[in-house]
Amino acid sequence: QLYQPLQQLPQHLNILPATFAHSIEIVVLVSVTAIAVLVTGAAIEVATKRDSDLDQELKGHGIANFTAGLLGGVVGSNAVARSTLNLQAGAATRLSGVIAGALCLAVLFTSPRLAGYLSRPVMGATLLYLSIRLMQEWLVRGRKELAPTDYALVVLMFLLVVWFKTFVISLLVGALASCLIFAVNYSRVSLVRNAFTCDEYGSKVQRSAEEHQVLRVRGRQFWVLRLRGYLFFGSIVGLVNDIRRRIQDSHAHSLQPLRVLVLDFRYVNGMDSSAVLSLVKLRQIIEERKMQLVFTELQPDMETVLRREGCIRNDDLALVFSDIDAALEWCELRALAMEPSLHRVDMPFVQRLGKEFGSVELAQRYMAYVDRIELKQGEYLFRQGDASGATYVIESGRLSIVLERDKAPPLLLRSVTGNTTIGEMGLYRQSI
Repeated sequence: QLYQPLQQLPQHLNILPATFAHSIEIVVLVSVTAIAVLVTGAAIEVATKRDSDLDQELKGHGIANFTAGLLGGVVGSNAVARSTLNLQAGAATRLSGVIAGALCLAVLFTSPRLAGYLSRPVMGATLLYLSIRLMQEWLVRGRKELAPTDYALVVLMFLLVVWFKTFVISLLVGALASCLIFAVNYSRVSLVRNAFTCDEYGSKVQRSAEEHQVLRVRGRQFWVLRLRGYLFFGSIVGLVNDIRRRIQDSHAHSLQPLRVLVLDFRYVNGMDSSAVLSLVKLRQIIEERKMQLVFTELQPDMETVLRREGCIRNDDLALVFSDIDAALEWCELRALAMEPSLHRVDMPFVQRLGKEFGSVELAQRYMAYVDRIELKQGEYLFRQGDASGATYVIESGRLSIVLERDKAPPLLLRSVTGNTTIGEMGLYRQSI
């Protein structure tokens, strides 16, 4: 009789409509079993202080339940209590499972009626004990241990089970409510990983003291937000509202109103369509204030969606940079361009040094001890390990400090521009 479902399947196909009629229950059963395997697997890891392969657990349970279903068996999963009991009894190897399976097979192939001699009151008492234990754990102890929303969800699911006398509706409502609670709680987590202006943090370009002084004042007009997580309607709306308030306050009360907003997407995992529309709305806010919007480290699919929705166009209102350092350098150049005194290319180098030394005479005396070197593009000034016995003052151009790697392109560590020095630390160390 145990093999009767499998034997009658080819002959009585009229049972298929009945099977499809319970398709919802089957899907719920499979989903709950998969979740139970993961949850109990993690609990067993804690109880036994051992690591388990959850992927292997899912595969093993899937094969076992599929085979059991073909042979007329019921769905099963791992259990924390029985696993802990086996471990405490010394059955810590796979042999315990083999013995338990062998005993079940022995009853199956010898006399399946032996299972019918189990006392029904004992089985009923066991079910009653388990139900009371579950209610005590979730309805009584859970009131103190669970969050109010989680506890309210547990009570709701319990009442649904009692009212409808089935687990399907309760589990469906519980799953939907859990997703809603997760979305609400996740939306309360700030999307901003870091927030700063260019007067607080700059690019890898080393600039002169005069330029740094300008950036300390003008850099406040360039606001950088490094975002994180997943962008969706519940979280991006609050972010856009915060940005709008900051822009309004800046333009209403500050002498240095915001000119550029930089959004770094390096730590963003993804975004939905509602987030794209919110960013389009942010572009409109930026356009209204005659500002500029800068995106950095956008994933290709994100950039494609933003261009399709019109948030990024072929104009100067919204720009895209490959990394945040390139965006910061662009912001610094914009800030320095606002200071006309920095763009006097006709001033001799000695006079520029005189401004740093405080006297042109000191600059002229200094020039008597230096040699002028001209480097072509791509030419090295010195490499790591070379003798360090000189300090260099950059008259014009740009010098890059890079880390050469064997199986990767060179890594830019720092860039040096005019009116700055390099190599002074090696000279100082030799003089000590």
